[in-house]
Amino acid sequence: MNGRSAGGFRLAAPYASVDDGLLEIIILKSCTLMEFMPLFLQIQTGEHINNEKVTYFRAGELTIECDTKIATDLDGEEDPGFPLQIKCLPRKLKILGVDSSIEPAPAIFP
Repeated sequence: MNGRSAGGFRLAAPYASVDDGLLEIIILKSCTLMEFMPLFLQIQTGEHINNEKVTYFRAGELTIECDTKIATDLDGEEDPGFPLQIKCLPRKLKILGVDSSIEPAPAIFP
């Protein structure tokens, strides 16, 4: 992750900053449903970072390897598989916005 929110969780990575050049790595360890329920609530409030079932760290780049053949995806898109090499490219994404001081053009079709 490179921001604080993901999938409707506003504080999934409470210490994240989009301009620090670091990714937030959050790994949820295997747990039972009974263990997951309080963890789920902690994710809502950003308190999960200190949970024993969570591994959290920050990195500029990361390589993930896996001996088991499993499918991977990045943001819902199929990925080629392991090893996954993920790198944060600081200041590489240009975001365009609308100047709210400019009055919009009239609609062509009423």
